[in-house]
Amino acid sequence: MLQPPPSFQIPIRVLSSSAQAIGLQESELQSVLQGTNLKTIDFYPGSQDTVDGECFFEIMDRLLILRNNPTIYLDMGANTQLSVMWPLNEYFLNAPDLYSAMSAPPEYQPLRMPFLRSKLSLEEHYLKIELILFVDISAELLMGFSEVYFQIIQTLARRYIGETIPDCYFEFSHPQPSYHQAYRDYFQGDCYFGQAHNCYYIPIEYARRANPKANAEAYRLAQEICQQQLKHIPNHSLTMADRVCRTLMSQPLGKMHEDAVARSLFVSKRTLARRLDSEGKTFRQVREDLLAELASRQLRESQASVESIAVLLGYSDVANFRRAFKRWFAKSPSEYRQSFQRQKQINAPKTGKK
Repeated sequence: MLQPPPSFQIPIRVLSSSAQAIGLQESELQSVLQGTNLKTIDFYPGSQDTVDGECFFEIMDRLLILRNNPTIYLDMGANTQLSVMWPLNEYFLNAPDLYSAMSAPPEYQPLRMPFLRSKLSLEEHYLKIELILFVDISAELLMGFSEVYFQIIQTLARRYIGETIPDCYFEFSHPQPSYHQAYRDYFQGDCYFGQAHNCYYIPIEYARRANPKANAEAYRLAQEICQQQLKHIPNHSLTMADRVCRTLMSQPLGKMHEDAVARSLFVSKRTLARRLDSEGKTFRQVREDLLAELASRQLRESQASVESIAVLLGYSDVANFRRAFKRWFAKSPSEYRQSFQRQKQINAPKTGKK
């Protein structure tokens, strides 16, 4: 395998999501990381740290050996949560049409997976999405990455359209594997092996289908909030409360419950509760404090509507958000914003001619 150049860095969260997808436990993760300069704490969600390409591929190989399962990458692709792509998944789901949505991954892939790109082209009957890798890796890893990648793209496309897209098909450059029959359980479309390239074909009529659910403001706010909040939560905090906050902030807000957070931190729900209790906290308290802080910040620093803020924080019913906010601050969101603006005007420096 050709060694990546020194500047070739991959976010640890890519490795973390892979480990979560195959159900790795804390003790197993520790064994996988032996001999590297990484620790379990580096894998907690919200980390902005990176690893070099050599270390990344070594750990991916170790995961394969640990599980000793030929369908490990199929399982990894099937179990990878779209929320780990936040905020890219919000960009995707709010794009004006499917072609525009599929154009998002090539733009952002250098930030997550710098060794691969997806190339889009509109053919006579299909939207063609080709996977291109820029490093020389083993045939086994190439096969694995194509299995994972196309499942994630397939899930995104199906989520965007709102249904399984008919008449799709896949081309894989690797030979037909011994477990090829399993592909039927993972891919919605015919699969062809031993092809010149790795490609996913979607019928052209779906490529320009308009998206009635687009919410540009919600996406803009989500992207802005994640960028702001990740700066305020230390990457190597030793408190479990901070780790929970980082986990919640690394996903679409309101989508992660206590069980999911525990799995992301490679512990059981009971262990999570016990460690929070030792810090005088509960999961509900940590989550409520975080939502209150985010709501307060948006009402003070943005012009977003109360409805948009409610959606961003994971409330499907704005009335529930209003009730929660009044519980937190003893004011409605509108009253809170008005009182802040009045106070701001009072404290503003006076100007004028003497």
